[in-house]
Amino acid sequence: MHSDLNSRNIMIKIENNKYDFKLIDIDSINLFGDYIFDIGELYVDITYNLRNIGKIIGVWIEKYFRDFADQLGDRTLDEDYEAAKRKCFITIVACP
Repeated sequence: MHSDLNSRNIMIKIENNKYDFKLIDIDSINLFGDYIFDIGELYVDITYNLRNIGKIIGVWIEKYFRDFADQLGDRTLDEDYEAAKRKCFITIVACP
């Protein structure tokens, strides 16, 4: 769990039509945390702050992590993901 996963902590390098993603601020990663919270935080941050393009990216994020959860056999994704998005949205709105 990154615990601070948002659009400002992702670096994207585009070269020769290929995308390379890197996470920054990874000193706080906890391998025992709930990855779903990070997904919810990233989704809300991107869709709220980047508006239209954020919604397009948000669809990709959801699909990618739904596939990831399926591979893990994680059956709690839907419930936990919605809770994580609500918590992150409240944080963004309360602390702009």
